[in-house]
Amino acid sequence: MTGKYTRIGLVQKPIGIKGEVKIEVEDDFLDDLVESDHLFLRVNGSFVPWFIEELRETSYLILKLEEVDTPEKAARFTLHEIFLRTDDISSESFAQKQEQASLIGYTIVQNNEVIGVVDDVLEFPQQMMASVLVAEKQVLIPLNASFIEKIDDQHKLLFMSLPEGLLDL
Repeated sequence: MTGKYTRIGLVQKPIGIKGEVKIEVEDDFLDDLVESDHLFLRVNGSFVPWFIEELRETSYLILKLEEVDTPEKAARFTLHEIFLRTDDISSESFAQKQEQASLIGYTIVQNNEVIGVVDDVLEFPQQMMASVLVAEKQVLIPLNASFIEKIDDQHKLLFMSLPEGLLDL
């Protein structure tokens, strides 16, 4: 994520003779891209809007942008990152990840005892993990809904009920 834009994928390479490109889009964002009439490509550090002429799925995604009508023009976008405005993303899993990432700086409390402060939130294939310094050792704590008892946004407290021995790993 970059401020008001979120990276959703990557232009891989030109394909065919009409200026189309093969793209890769993260599953969480595919529906949002399909619903959108435009996207942004990062070009020389700036977010440049492009209107989508066509988006179709074969064994991979093929994108045709307006005003890009030759393989040479399409080749200019090879390996460019694809973005959507963060406000235009409606994916539930993305919203959940955003919420979990906002927990950086929160103090984890279990049984009225301070465990530590979340210094980073890391994304793993199965789940999000809070990185916390516990007794001078970095510990990863799963941000699993079944472990979270309550979140106090006003005081930046995260009340959790962690499985026995988790902090000893």
